[in-house]
Amino acid sequence: MGDILGPGISDLVGFRSGDLGIMAPLGDGTFALIFGDSFRETGLRGEWMSPVGVIAHLVDGIIEIIRPLNAGDKVEQLLDYPHVDGLTLIPSDLINIGGALYMQGMWNRGIGNVVYTEIWKSTDNGRTWSSLGTTPTAYLNGMGDLISWERGQDGYIYVVSSSFKRDHPVYLSRFTLDKIADRSAWEVFNPATGSWSAKGAPILSGVQAGEMNLRFIEGHWVLAMFNERTLQIE
Repeated sequence: MGDILGPGISDLVGFRSGDLGIMAPLGDGTFALIFGDSFRETGLRGEWMSPVGVIAHLVDGIIEIIRPLNAGDKVEQLLDYPHVDGLTLIPSDLINIGGALYMQGMWNRGIGNVVYTEIWKSTDNGRTWSSLGTTPTAYLNGMGDLISWERGQDGYIYVVSSSFKRDHPVYLSRFTLDKIADRSAWEVFNPATGSWSAKGAPILSGVQAGEMNLRFIEGHWVLAMFNERTLQIE
């Protein structure tokens, strides 16, 4: 355990504070770290950027930043847009499939006010990104805005999702890679019937889901999430 960003820690890549820190392996012992709202200085000061990314590795179990994902010595916003009238792009999750990185993010006009979501692909380890398509927040009545995803051993990519308001349950979807850009083709699970369809039903009720992280670790599916109802990471 220890600080990932801060004075004397992340100065080499030109920023000192960031949110989220979503990880995905790059296949060579390093991994990508994607941050949401980030600033050059501590205390939300300096240039406002989101998302930004770095390449890191582990040194004696501690995350150590090596260089930015983008070209150059200092981190820059990975997608070019201005933070005008509260506009910010918050990444939900990152996944490496066959050496390509896929990132889903939420366009917010003020935090929690999702305008729409978008999925991007990078074939150069996060240096450049191309859009695969957008999804209106009306999809799943907003329950598909905030996601986390992981590829299963059966070839499907499984997705947990909720709203970006820390006030709703968790849904489970799946899709094959050829359907990644068409969320209307994703199948949603219904735990009561064990079936997959266009609507489905929550797999976790009685929670107020916040940021989530779904991973397949040593033969087990593991979901970590912030639950606003209990004010805990569960």
